[in-house]
Amino acid sequence: MKTLLKGIIYATSLVVVNRLILSFNMQNVSFLAFVTFFLVGVGYLATSKSFAKMFGCGFAALFALVPLDLVIGLDESFYPSEWFEVYVHGFFGIMVAVLVSYMLIETGVSEKLLNKMQEKGEKMQKNEVFSKSLKIKMLIYAVLTAISFSYLVLADGAGVSVFVFIALQAVMLSFVVNEKKRLLWLVPIGILCLNSLLSANTIWRAPNFIVCIILFALMFTPLNIKNVTLGFFVDIAERACAPLADLITPFSWFFEITEGKKGYVKRGAIAAVISLACVSVLCVVLSSADMVFLHGIEDFANYFSNIFTAKTLWKITLGILAGLYLFGVVYNSYFSYDKDEKEFKIKGDLLIIACVMLSVLAVYTIFVIIQFKYLFAGSTLPYGLNVTEYARKGFFELLGLTGVNLAAILVVTKLTEHIKGKRAVFVKTINMYLCAVTVVLLASSFYRMHLYNETDGLTRLRFLVFGFLAFELIGLLATFFYIAKPKFNIVMVYGALALCYYLVLNVVPMDAIVAKNQVDRYLSGQRNETIYARTLSIDAAEEIARIYHESTDPVAIQNAEKWLEEKQAEAKMLDNGWRSLNLSRERLYKIYGELK
Repeated sequence: MKTLLKGIIYATSLVVVNRLILSFNMQNVSFLAFVTFFLVGVGYLATSKSFAKMFGCGFAALFALVPLDLVIGLDESFYPSEWFEVYVHGFFGIMVAVLVSYMLIETGVSEKLLNKMQEKGEKMQKNEVFSKSLKIKMLIYAVLTAISFSYLVLADGAGVSVFVFIALQAVMLSFVVNEKKRLLWLVPIGILCLNSLLSANTIWRAPNFIVCIILFALMFTPLNIKNVTLGFFVDIAERACAPLADLITPFSWFFEITEGKKGYVKRGAIAAVISLACVSVLCVVLSSADMVFLHGIEDFANYFSNIFTAKTLWKITLGILAGLYLFGVVYNSYFSYDKDEKEFKIKGDLLIIACVMLSVLAVYTIFVIIQFKYLFAGSTLPYGLNVTEYARKGFFELLGLTGVNLAAILVVTKLTEHIKGKRAVFVKTINMYLCAVTVVLLASSFYRMHLYNETDGLTRLRFLVFGFLAFELIGLLATFFYIAKPKFNIVMVYGALALCYYLVLNVVPMDAIVAKNQVDRYLSGQRNETIYARTLSIDAAEEIARIYHESTDPVAIQNAEKWLEEKQAEAKMLDNGWRSLNLSRERLYKIYGELK
């Protein structure tokens, strides 16, 4: 019976996740659907005590999903074109979740996590962590979070309101968090939320949602700057998933706090239900007796239904879930788990490592010589090869090898950290050489991508690659230092660089930069069309307007005008007062106004 009930709740969660994804109004929902369905699947399936119960829960959810979705789909707006797409990509996420859950159950990891949850409950019973005043503050925080999430984040065309939501979070969290310095993690979260104000490009909305959850988990995860192990990433996953187990805690607190109020809350709820039933019956009877009264009731019902539409009620539901989840994040920040894990050190065999590394470096040495001779110096190519074709091929292969080399350096350094003396110097030397080779590979990758860009112009992918190469170069320089000083926390540096790179992508007007490059090439005669520029978001409006004003091709001018008109109409549909304030849309309004 418990497995059946769990399956029904699981199916309900999938329906909720589906509508939550669609509420973000993103261009591409496949990635977010896969990840969120995977996480929800692991959360329910991996917590089963046996393989049989896991499948029982899964099949119960499968049979409950369709009727639940039909019941909750109260109007056609709940079935947009991406509705089925979310389930399709989510299905693949669930399949991966089944495999992961099976491995977690078989290896006993799930049992350990369940024991930790039980341990937290026991700590709560033995030691009263939360005072009554703190409980009241946290309940108020949950309620205000639910209201502000529904009103600000889920608003149609949400812009500046998303950043306002995080600003309110900073104020509210300052009253309920025990370590105020942890709130510094709201700075990168706030930068991500600025994307909704600065840009109309929605490609970051899905990953931003996931990254924000991770950053909220990081906010309350114990962090050792000097040493980050794999256990640290497990802690992050635990902190991110733990609030799901505490969704009913606010309700139990509420009844606990109001229990001694002479039953006012309970009696008030009963009185409200009885009064509502009486008023409903009375209104029906009186409506049949008086036509004026009937029309008045109908007007009131229409007014009420216009305010509380199915879409509005759904946003309220999602807001409540957000409030409960963030309440759980803060709630779990007051608990720390004792780690009984032993640190295992694997000692590598120097002879094997040396043979493998030297053979690899020998091949790399030949490759580096070829790069300097034929790619950088421009010598005549053998075998009748074409210079352009030679230089433009192999970018992604070389980029992938840079990542493999970095991983090899980290593994070799870890396996040989017990070695001292001259042998340690030898290991550092071959690692330094491999790192230097990786710099050459990076330079070769950059040069090849530069040739791509010179030939076909800048695209979103090439823009992202150029930024990635720049941050990877910084990571390589830090790797040199790590090889010399293995105690240096290189994992933390890599993580910080990855976060910085992602934050930069959220505030840099990528589509505007790409469109400028494309339009400049078109107006200078290097391109004969502007199709790619017109596939970008309205961040490119200013550059598309340049085509209208500066081009001499009537077809290009007509296409630019049509694009601006379509984007203007789309922007107006998302206009929802001050909450939808977006600088990109404001620039489009100004450009279109000048055009007309």
